[in-house]
Amino acid sequence: MVQFFVWMLPVFLCLRGTGIFPSEALFIGWFGPRGLASIVFTIMAIEANVPGAEFISTVAACTIVMSVIGHGLTARPFAGLLARKEPGLELPANPDTTKPTEVK
Repeated sequence: MVQFFVWMLPVFLCLRGTGIFPSEALFIGWFGPRGLASIVFTIMAIEANVPGAEFISTVAACTIVMSVIGHGLTARPFAGLLARKEPGLELPANPDTTKPTEVK
């Protein structure tokens, strides 16, 4: 679980000074591409015949699965929290709609 928060730190630090609010930077960091990096590094370990590559691939697979589940469970609640901080925006009532709607 630590890896999820460790991944957020560089994203958060890179976005400092860009005018993005800290809550937005944390949101971006939380939904960052963990799966792609895990796949790339796992393939590199396997091709380089690194000792323990099988264990590395198991850890990478678990990371990807946990990331998909975690993002799936938190996407709407976290987006709702972020939308509350943006004046004039709210999440649509229909979860299939991805665009925020303006409050009139």
